Amino acid sequence: MGPKFSQHLSVFLVIVASLVSLFLLSSIFWPAHHFPYHTTYPSRKARSDLDHYVNNFTMHHSPTPHTKRAVVFNDYVCKGGKLLDKIRNDPPLKHPWAPDDLQHNGWREHAEDISEYQTAEDLEPILDILGIPHGELDVRPVQWWQDLPFMDSSGHTNTPATGGHYHNDFIRSGNTIIAESNYSPRYQAGPTAEIPPLWRWSDVVWLLWTGEVGEDHAKDLKYIFRTNIITPSTREIMEHIGGVQRNELNLPWPGHTFDMSTDEGKALLATSHGVGLAFLIADHSNVIGRKIPFARIFTMDLTESDEESDSDDSDSQNDSTGVHYYILWELRETPSGILPSTEGRPSGS
Repeated sequence: MGPKFSQHLSVFLVIVASLVSLFLLSSIFWPAHHFPYHTTYPSRKARSDLDHYVNNFTMHHSPTPHTKRAVVFNDYVCKGGKLLDKIRNDPPLKHPWAPDDLQHNGWREHAEDISEYQTAEDLEPILDILGIPHGELDVRPVQWWQDLPFMDSSGHTNTPATGGHYHNDFIRSGNTIIAESNYSPRYQAGPTAEIPPLWRWSDVVWLLWTGEVGEDHAKDLKYIFRTNIITPSTREIMEHIGGVQRNELNLPWPGHTFDMSTDEGKALLATSHGVGLAFLIADHSNVIGRKIPFARIFTMDLTESDEESDSDDSDSQNDSTGVHYYILWELRETPSGILPSTEGRPSGS
Protein backbone atom coordinates (compact mmCIF):
# COMPACT_ATOMS: atom_id res chain seq x y z
CA MET A 1 0.00 0.00 0.00
CA GLY A 2 1.25 3.46 -0.88
CA PRO A 3 1.26 6.50 1.39
CA LYS A 4 -1.72 8.04 -0.45
CA PHE A 5 -3.90 5.01 0.26
CA SER A 6 -2.99 5.06 3.93
CA GLN A 7 -3.80 8.76 4.06
CA HIS A 8 -7.24 8.25 2.47
CA LEU A 9 -7.97 5.32 4.81
CA SER A 10 -7.14 7.45 7.82
CA VAL A 11 -9.49 10.22 6.61
CA PHE A 12 -12.25 7.67 5.99
CA LEU A 13 -11.88 6.16 9.46
CA VAL A 14 -11.98 9.64 11.02
CA ILE A 15 -15.21 10.42 9.16
CA VAL A 16 -16.79 7.13 10.21
CA ALA A 17 -15.77 7.70 13.83
CA SER A 18 -17.23 11.22 13.70
CA LEU A 19 -20.55 9.98 12.34
CA VAL A 20 -20.79 7.27 14.99
CA SER A 21 -20.02 9.80 17.70
CA LEU A 22 -22.61 12.21 16.29
CA PHE A 23 -25.24 9.48 16.24
CA LEU A 24 -24.52 8.48 19.84
CA LEU A 25 -24.63 12.09 21.02
CA SER A 26 -27.92 12.76 19.21
CA SER A 27 -29.55 9.72 20.84
CA ILE A 28 -28.59 11.07 24.24
CA PHE A 29 -29.40 14.75 23.85
CA TRP A 30 -32.25 14.49 21.30
CA PRO A 31 -34.32 11.35 22.09
CA ALA A 32 -36.54 9.69 19.53
CA HIS A 33 -39.77 10.97 21.07
CA HIS A 34 -38.84 14.51 20.04
CA PHE A 35 -39.78 13.44 16.54
CA PRO A 36 -43.57 12.93 16.76
CA TYR A 37 -43.94 11.93 13.15
CA HIS A 38 -41.31 9.19 13.21
CA THR A 39 -42.82 6.02 11.80
CA THR A 40 -40.66 3.30 13.37
CA TYR A 41 -40.71 2.43 17.06
CA PRO A 42 -37.89 0.14 18.21
CA SER A 43 -39.51 -0.54 21.57
CA ARG A 44 -42.72 -0.22 23.62
CA LYS A 45 -40.97 2.54 25.56
CA ALA A 46 -40.59 4.60 22.40
CA ARG A 47 -44.34 4.19 21.64
CA SER A 48 -45.19 5.26 25.16
CA ASP A 49 -42.95 8.31 24.87
CA LEU A 50 -44.60 9.30 21.60
CA ASP A 51 -48.08 8.96 23.07
CA HIS A 52 -46.99 11.07 26.01
CA TYR A 53 -45.70 13.76 23.67
CA VAL A 54 -48.83 13.82 21.52
CA ASN A 55 -51.10 13.85 24.55
CA ASN A 56 -49.19 16.72 26.10
CA PHE A 57 -49.22 18.60 22.80
CA THR A 58 -52.98 18.13 22.55
CA MET A 59 -53.51 19.16 26.14
CA HIS A 60 -51.51 22.34 25.82
CA HIS A 61 -53.13 23.33 22.53
CA SER A 62 -56.72 22.42 23.31
CA PRO A 63 -59.29 24.58 25.16
CA THR A 64 -58.85 24.88 28.90
CA PRO A 65 -61.41 23.09 31.10
CA HIS A 66 -63.14 26.43 31.67
CA THR A 67 -63.36 27.06 27.92
CA LYS A 68 -64.62 23.52 27.28
CA ARG A 69 -67.31 23.99 29.90
CA ALA A 70 -68.35 27.27 28.26
CA VAL A 71 -68.65 25.54 24.88
CA VAL A 72 -70.83 22.79 26.39
CA PHE A 73 -72.91 25.41 28.20
CA ASN A 74 -73.57 27.31 24.96
CA ASP A 75 -74.67 24.07 23.32
CA TYR A 76 -77.14 23.50 26.13
CA VAL A 77 -78.42 27.08 25.79
CA CYS A 78 -79.16 26.42 22.10
CA LYS A 79 -80.96 23.15 22.86
CA GLY A 80 -82.89 24.80 25.66
CA GLY A 81 -84.07 27.52 23.30
CA LYS A 82 -85.48 24.87 20.97
CA LEU A 83 -87.25 23.17 23.86
CA LEU A 84 -88.75 26.51 24.88
CA ASP A 85 -90.08 26.94 21.33
CA LYS A 86 -91.56 23.46 21.63
CA ILE A 87 -93.34 24.42 24.85
CA ARG A 88 -94.75 27.57 23.27
CA ASN A 89 -95.68 26.29 19.82
CA ASP A 90 -95.93 22.51 19.45
CA PRO A 91 -99.41 20.98 19.34
CA PRO A 92 -100.30 18.49 22.06
CA LEU A 93 -100.23 14.76 21.40
CA LYS A 94 -102.91 13.78 18.89
CA HIS A 95 -103.34 10.38 20.51
CA PRO A 96 -102.38 10.68 24.18
CA TRP A 97 -101.58 7.59 26.16
CA ALA A 98 -104.31 5.92 28.22
CA PRO A 99 -103.92 4.29 31.66
CA ASP A 100 -104.26 0.79 30.16
CA ASP A 101 -101.19 1.47 28.03
CA LEU A 102 -98.99 1.19 31.10
CA GLN A 103 -99.72 -2.51 31.46
CA HIS A 104 -99.53 -3.10 27.71
CA ASN A 105 -96.02 -1.64 27.74
CA GLY A 106 -94.78 -3.80 30.58
CA TRP A 107 -95.16 -1.31 33.44
CA ARG A 108 -96.41 -2.22 36.89
CA GLU A 109 -96.51 -0.59 40.29
CA HIS A 110 -94.13 -1.69 43.04
CA ALA A 111 -95.95 -0.46 46.08
CA GLU A 112 -94.25 -3.05 48.28
CA ASP A 113 -90.82 -1.57 47.48
CA ILE A 114 -91.64 1.97 48.56
CA SER A 115 -89.76 2.99 51.67
CA GLU A 116 -90.40 5.98 53.87
CA TYR A 117 -90.33 9.18 51.84
CA GLN A 118 -86.94 10.43 53.01
CA THR A 119 -86.64 13.13 50.34
CA ALA A 120 -89.89 14.82 51.34
CA GLU A 121 -88.63 14.85 54.91
CA ASP A 122 -85.34 16.42 53.84
CA LEU A 123 -87.27 19.11 51.98
CA GLU A 124 -89.67 19.91 54.86
CA PRO A 125 -88.21 23.39 55.60
CA ILE A 126 -88.53 24.37 51.94
CA LEU A 127 -91.99 22.84 51.59
CA ASP A 128 -93.04 24.93 54.59
CA ILE A 129 -91.72 28.11 52.94
CA LEU A 130 -93.62 27.33 49.76
CA GLY A 131 -96.80 26.44 51.65
CA ILE A 132 -96.80 22.84 50.42
CA PRO A 133 -98.30 20.33 52.89
CA HIS A 134 -96.09 17.34 53.62
CA GLY A 135 -97.78 15.22 56.24
CA GLU A 136 -97.90 11.46 55.96
CA LEU A 137 -101.33 11.65 54.36
CA ASP A 138 -100.29 14.40 51.96
CA VAL A 139 -97.29 12.70 50.34
CA ARG A 140 -97.97 9.64 48.21
CA PRO A 141 -94.86 7.80 46.98
CA VAL A 142 -95.48 6.23 43.56
CA GLN A 143 -93.03 3.75 42.04
CA TRP A 144 -93.48 2.00 38.70
CA TRP A 145 -91.09 -0.41 36.98
CA GLN A 146 -90.86 -1.52 33.37
CA ASP A 147 -90.12 -5.10 34.39
CA LEU A 148 -92.56 -7.11 32.28
CA PRO A 149 -92.20 -8.31 28.64
CA PHE A 150 -93.84 -6.04 26.10
CA MET A 151 -94.69 -5.65 22.42
CA ASP A 152 -92.19 -3.35 20.74
CA SER A 153 -92.87 -0.86 17.95
CA SER A 154 -92.17 -3.56 15.33
CA GLY A 155 -94.86 -5.84 16.70
CA HIS A 156 -92.52 -8.35 18.35
CA THR A 157 -94.10 -9.82 21.46
CA ASN A 158 -92.36 -10.90 24.65
CA THR A 159 -89.57 -8.37 24.23
CA PRO A 160 -87.48 -8.53 27.43
CA ALA A 161 -88.11 -5.92 30.10
CA THR A 162 -85.69 -3.02 30.36
CA GLY A 163 -85.65 -2.48 34.11
CA GLY A 164 -86.52 1.19 33.76
CA HIS A 165 -88.22 2.66 36.80
CA TYR A 166 -89.75 5.93 37.95
CA HIS A 167 -90.11 6.78 41.63
CA ASN A 168 -91.88 10.06 42.39
CA ASP A 169 -93.76 11.54 45.33
CA PHE A 170 -97.12 13.16 44.56
CA ILE A 171 -98.53 15.90 46.78
CA ARG A 172 -101.99 16.50 45.39
CA SER A 173 -102.97 19.27 47.79
CA GLY A 174 -99.72 21.07 47.00
CA ASN A 175 -99.78 20.57 43.21
CA THR A 176 -96.28 19.16 43.56
CA ILE A 177 -94.22 16.28 42.18
CA ILE A 178 -90.99 15.33 43.93
CA ALA A 179 -88.91 13.33 41.46
CA GLU A 180 -86.97 10.91 43.63
CA SER A 181 -85.22 8.30 41.48
CA ASN A 182 -85.91 8.06 37.75
CA TYR A 183 -84.12 5.81 35.25
CA SER A 184 -85.76 5.55 31.84
CA PRO A 185 -85.99 2.29 29.86
CA ARG A 186 -83.68 3.84 27.27
CA TYR A 187 -81.05 4.59 29.91
CA GLN A 188 -81.34 1.16 31.49
CA ALA A 189 -81.44 -0.89 28.28
CA GLY A 190 -78.86 1.04 26.29
CA PRO A 191 -78.96 3.04 23.07
CA THR A 192 -79.64 0.15 20.66
CA ALA A 193 -81.95 -2.11 22.68
CA GLU A 194 -85.66 -2.41 22.01
CA ILE A 195 -87.74 -0.36 24.41
CA PRO A 196 -91.50 -0.02 24.82
CA PRO A 197 -93.26 2.77 22.90
CA LEU A 198 -94.41 4.18 26.23
CA TRP A 199 -91.10 4.93 27.91
CA ARG A 200 -90.59 8.66 28.49
CA TRP A 201 -90.70 10.06 32.02
CA SER A 202 -93.05 12.79 30.81
CA ASP A 203 -95.63 10.32 29.47
CA VAL A 204 -95.49 7.78 32.30
CA VAL A 205 -95.51 10.33 35.10
CA TRP A 206 -98.30 12.36 33.46
CA LEU A 207 -100.49 9.25 33.31
CA LEU A 208 -99.76 8.49 36.96
CA TRP A 209 -100.26 12.11 38.03
CA THR A 210 -103.62 12.47 36.26
CA GLY A 211 -104.67 9.11 37.65
CA GLU A 212 -103.81 10.32 41.14
CA VAL A 213 -105.38 13.78 41.07
CA GLY A 214 -107.83 13.64 38.15
CA GLU A 215 -107.50 15.49 34.85
CA ASP A 216 -109.42 18.54 36.11
CA HIS A 217 -106.88 19.00 38.89
CA ALA A 218 -103.84 17.89 36.87
CA LYS A 219 -103.74 21.26 35.11
CA ASP A 220 -102.86 22.92 38.43
CA LEU A 221 -99.45 21.26 38.61
CA LYS A 222 -97.08 23.97 39.85
CA TYR A 223 -93.87 22.55 41.35
CA ILE A 224 -91.54 19.76 40.25
CA PHE A 225 -88.49 19.04 42.41
CA ARG A 226 -85.56 17.27 40.78
CA THR A 227 -83.73 15.95 43.81
CA ASN A 228 -80.36 14.50 44.77
CA ILE A 229 -78.95 15.13 41.30
CA ILE A 230 -75.96 12.90 40.57
CA THR A 231 -75.92 13.06 36.75
CA PRO A 232 -72.50 14.54 35.86
CA SER A 233 -73.74 16.55 32.86
CA THR A 234 -76.46 18.29 34.88
CA ARG A 235 -74.12 18.95 37.78
CA GLU A 236 -71.56 20.43 35.39
CA ILE A 237 -74.12 22.91 34.03
CA MET A 238 -75.15 23.87 37.56
CA GLU A 239 -71.51 24.31 38.59
CA HIS A 240 -70.78 26.42 35.53
CA ILE A 241 -73.70 28.66 36.43
CA GLY A 242 -72.42 28.87 40.00
CA GLY A 243 -68.89 29.62 38.79
CA VAL A 244 -67.35 26.78 40.80
CA GLN A 245 -65.31 23.65 40.20
CA ARG A 246 -66.57 20.07 40.30
CA ASN A 247 -68.52 19.14 43.44
CA GLU A 248 -68.03 22.63 44.90
CA LEU A 249 -71.49 24.12 44.37
CA ASN A 250 -72.80 25.63 47.61
CA LEU A 251 -76.12 27.42 47.16
CA PRO A 252 -78.30 27.04 50.25
CA TRP A 253 -81.95 27.99 49.90
CA PRO A 254 -83.17 30.20 48.25
CA GLY A 255 -80.35 29.49 45.78
CA HIS A 256 -80.54 31.20 42.39
CA THR A 257 -83.60 31.48 40.14
CA PHE A 258 -83.59 31.86 36.36
CA ASP A 259 -86.39 32.55 33.92
CA MET A 260 -86.44 31.43 30.32
CA SER A 261 -85.16 34.74 29.01
CA THR A 262 -81.75 33.88 30.47
CA ASP A 263 -79.08 31.59 29.08
CA GLU A 264 -78.93 29.88 32.47
CA GLY A 265 -82.62 29.03 32.37
CA LYS A 266 -82.41 27.62 28.85
CA ALA A 267 -79.31 25.56 29.67
CA LEU A 268 -81.00 24.02 32.70
CA LEU A 269 -84.06 23.19 30.60
CA ALA A 270 -81.82 21.23 28.21
CA THR A 271 -80.36 19.02 30.95
CA SER A 272 -81.72 15.54 31.55
CA HIS A 273 -83.50 17.07 34.55
CA GLY A 274 -85.34 19.60 32.39
CA VAL A 275 -86.07 17.89 29.07
CA GLY A 276 -88.79 15.69 30.55
CA LEU A 277 -90.56 18.72 31.95
CA ALA A 278 -90.46 20.44 28.54
CA PHE A 279 -92.09 17.40 26.89
CA LEU A 280 -94.64 17.11 29.70
CA ILE A 281 -95.84 20.69 29.15
CA ALA A 282 -95.72 20.65 25.34
CA ASP A 283 -97.37 17.23 24.88
CA HIS A 284 -100.18 17.99 27.32
CA SER A 285 -100.68 21.70 26.72
CA ASN A 286 -104.37 21.06 26.01
CA VAL A 287 -104.72 20.24 29.71
CA ILE A 288 -101.90 22.01 31.49
CA GLY A 289 -101.86 25.11 29.27
CA ARG A 290 -98.85 26.94 27.81
CA LYS A 291 -97.15 27.35 31.14
CA ILE A 292 -93.52 28.43 31.24
CA PRO A 293 -91.05 26.83 33.68
CA PHE A 294 -88.76 28.80 35.96
CA ALA A 295 -85.66 27.10 37.34
CA ARG A 296 -84.28 27.47 40.82
CA ILE A 297 -81.01 25.72 41.66
CA PHE A 298 -79.98 25.16 45.26
CA THR A 299 -78.07 22.75 47.45
CA MET A 300 -78.67 21.12 50.80
CA ASP A 301 -76.00 19.81 53.15
CA LEU A 302 -77.38 16.50 54.36
CA THR A 303 -74.17 15.21 55.92
CA GLU A 304 -75.90 14.25 59.14
CA SER A 305 -78.73 12.39 57.45
CA ASP A 306 -76.23 10.65 55.14
CA GLU A 307 -74.21 9.45 58.12
CA GLU A 308 -77.34 8.17 59.83
CA SER A 309 -78.58 6.38 56.72
CA ASP A 310 -77.88 2.69 56.27
CA SER A 311 -78.53 2.91 52.52
CA ASP A 312 -75.76 2.53 49.99
CA ASP A 313 -77.99 3.74 47.15
CA SER A 314 -75.84 6.02 45.01
CA ASP A 315 -78.95 7.88 43.91
CA SER A 316 -79.52 9.14 47.44
CA GLN A 317 -75.93 10.00 48.25
CA ASN A 318 -74.00 12.33 45.97
CA ASP A 319 -70.58 12.34 47.60
CA SER A 320 -68.83 12.17 50.94
CA THR A 321 -69.50 15.83 51.67
CA GLY A 322 -73.24 15.27 51.92
CA VAL A 323 -74.01 18.28 49.70
CA HIS A 324 -76.93 17.46 47.40
CA TYR A 325 -77.89 19.33 44.22
CA TYR A 326 -81.51 20.28 43.44
CA ILE A 327 -83.52 21.97 40.73
CA LEU A 328 -86.98 23.28 41.56
CA TRP A 329 -89.15 23.92 38.52
CA GLU A 330 -92.08 26.29 38.97
CA LEU A 331 -94.73 26.42 36.24
CA ARG A 332 -96.40 29.75 35.53
CA GLU A 333 -98.82 31.20 33.06
CA THR A 334 -96.31 33.79 31.90
CA PRO A 335 -96.19 33.87 28.09
CA SER A 336 -93.07 36.05 28.07
CA GLY A 337 -91.22 33.58 30.27
CA ILE A 338 -89.71 36.51 32.18
CA LEU A 339 -89.88 37.03 35.92
CA PRO A 340 -91.64 40.26 36.95
CA SER A 341 -88.98 42.84 37.77
CA THR A 342 -90.59 43.52 41.13
CA GLU A 343 -90.34 39.89 42.15
CA GLY A 344 -86.95 38.53 41.20
CA ARG A 345 -87.65 34.91 42.14
CA PRO A 346 -90.58 32.51 42.52
CA SER A 347 -92.98 32.80 45.40
CA GLY A 348 -91.80 31.57 48.77
CA SER A 349 -88.29 33.05 48.62
